[in-house]
Formats: sequence, structure tokens, C-alpha cells
Amino acid sequence: MDDDILASAWSPDGAYILTLTCGGDVFMVDPENTKNLHFKRPSRMENLRPILHARLSMRISNGRLYALVKVFRAAQEYVEVWDLSSATYHPRFGGNVQGIPRPDIMISQAVLRHDEGCGTPAVLAVTYTGSLLVDSGAEDEPAGDPLTTYTRDLLAGFKTIALSEDGERALCVADAEPSATTWSCCVVETRTGGFLSDIVEGDFPVGIFWENGTHRDVGHRGAKYRRSWFWDTHNGCLYRLLPTLDTKHVRKVVVSRDGSRVVWADQGGGVHFGRNEGDVIRAE
Repeated sequence: MDDDILASAWSPDGAYILTLTCGGDVFMVDPENTKNLHFKRPSRMENLRPILHARLSMRISNGRLYALVKVFRAAQEYVEVWDLSSATYHPRFGGNVQGIPRPDIMISQAVLRHDEGCGTPAVLAVTYTGSLLVDSGAEDEPAGDPLTTYTRDLLAGFKTIALSEDGERALCVADAEPSATTWSCCVVETRTGGFLSDIVEGDFPVGIFWENGTHRDVGHRGAKYRRSWFWDTHNGCLYRLLPTLDTKHVRKVVVSRDGSRVVWADQGGGVHFGRNEGDVIRAE
């Protein structure tokens, strides 16, 4: 590899390491014998700075291995799928090798969802404005479709702000007036919009953390959090964190599956361990 690495991920079985380079090429490395396969993008991503974020993930769907690439840099955004079994490249959401035509879309998260019988898995994405986009990957969809054709409303009066890594569950937050002092949220099923949890209410403002360090403010921007929560993308559960973590100095948080323990890193690089007694909003 003669290019800088933007992101990396393990295959679901732990047998391979996938790396994404600055130009958009993908390499699948077998660490046991140091061999690699090179999946060359049709043209190099433009080398624009800054790169705001880059994500890479792998998923098995219909017996085939797929890689999802998500890159946001300067005025361009890329959401692309590689069929690693056939070395086939698929730009999504009407994008092409130059990226998605709408530079202001600003996708905060993208995941692959297995859809039985489809040629490729569906790509689900959440925007910073709370919209859910679903691209089923139908081969007859023309490139350059307006993004409104991909928008889905899961629950009336609610915005979608996060997805589980398998794309089956979504965390939704109720629309609220700027003067509102409380918020409501729930976990719903992405295929039907059916409830997977009760609707939970709390005080604004709220900070929600993900495993990868992503963080969202819900409520009045810049105000001190009254409560912090942790969204576990692996199992689609929301964990209420102890008040001691309600601080702007938290950089990254991880919570045990049962919600009883928490590990968090501060802005200075310190790592802290503790017990957590907050509620767990499970997706049943």
C-alpha cells in the first residue's frame, strides 16, 4: 500500500483485515500469511482536506462478503459498497465516483442491512438533521436520483438519530420546540417502524455517545448536560449514564452489555472505570 490509511475493520469471522486508503481503494489483508487483495476504485477520491471522518465496515449477506465505505471530506461525501466476493463497486444514494451530488447532506452514520433475496444488502444512513435514508440497491435505480426518493419516515413526529450496526433498529427522538425542557425517545424496528421499546422521557439537554467516539447533542447546544446516554450499536440498546459522566470532558464511552459497568476516556487521554446504575432501554 503506497497510500495513507483512512480506516480499517476486521471481517466478521476475524480472518481478514480490511483497510481503506486515502484514494478510496480497499485492501483485504490476510494477517496469517500477509497476502492481500486490492480492490481498486474506478477513480481516485479527490485529495481534499480536511477529512472530517471515514468509516469502514464488513458484513456477510446472502453468503457474500460486503464492505461499506463512508467518507466525508470537505465538500464531498461518499457512501459506497464493495462486493468483495466479486470485486464489484457500487456507489449508493445516487452517488458516483465523484461522491453524492448533494454536498450538504452530511450523513452521520451508515450501515448495511441484510435483505433476503436482494442482490446486494440495503444501505441505511442517518443524516445530522434526523432523516433516515434507505437505498435498497435495486439494479434498475438510475444514478443521480434525488435523495428525497431514499428518505423514510419511521415514526410520525420523531427524528432518527442512530442505527444498530445490523440496520434492524433505530433510535428515534421526538421533535421538540426550541423552548422545550424535556425530550422523548424510543427504539423502533427499521423495516416496519414498530416499537421495540417504551417511549422514555427526560430533561433537556442530553448528550448521546457511540462506541467510536461519535457524540450528539440533543437539546440546547452548548448547555451543560443534565443527562448523558450511550447508544450501543451492537445490540441496539440505549443506556442512561450516571450523573458523574454528565460533562463536556468525556471523549469516549463504553458500557457493558448489562449496563452495570462503564469505561470512559477524557479529553486528556485518561481512562476511567466505574459502576453504572443507569436505566437500560432495550430493543425487545
